[in-house]
Amino acid sequence: MQPTMIVLRLFHVFSGVLWVGGVAMLAWFLVPSVQATGPAGGGVMKHLLVNTKFGPYFPSLGGLTVLSGLLMYWRDAAGSNGAFYSSHMGMTLGIGGVAGLVAVIYGGGVVGRSASGMAKLFRTIDAQGAPPSPEQTAQLMALRDKVTSGSKVVLPMLLTAVIAMAVARYV
Repeated sequence: MQPTMIVLRLFHVFSGVLWVGGVAMLAWFLVPSVQATGPAGGGVMKHLLVNTKFGPYFPSLGGLTVLSGLLMYWRDAAGSNGAFYSSHMGMTLGIGGVAGLVAVIYGGGVVGRSASGMAKLFRTIDAQGAPPSPEQTAQLMALRDKVTSGSKVVLPMLLTAVIAMAVARYV
């Protein structure tokens, strides 16, 4: 059982670090910079969404983190005949797990969907060969605002999960 838990923990920690770090970078630095630099920032966001693997990056990391976390939680609980669920460690990990689930679901539903909508709209604008119409610009701004507000929900959930995982053994 130990080798399986080691592998799960490595996946969980590695993907979690990249996920939380990426969301923090997005929420604290990238989105505010894109907003502050106007059209130039829009070009950066367009490049990220259209020409890179930025879109699938967060769902992949979030899914891997949550899946490996659920498997570890289940294995710990199964080995204790259910006593793990009511232990301080089990409850703390459970709180962190719920926060991670909220982050991945809300992040995918709001941030991911909005980023996908922006990518699609950027492609449409490129295909028309003209600057974006006022309606398209308004749609881009609305989607950008959803990414911004969604990140403000997702990041605190992820930080809650990180804190819970870090202290669970000691509570």
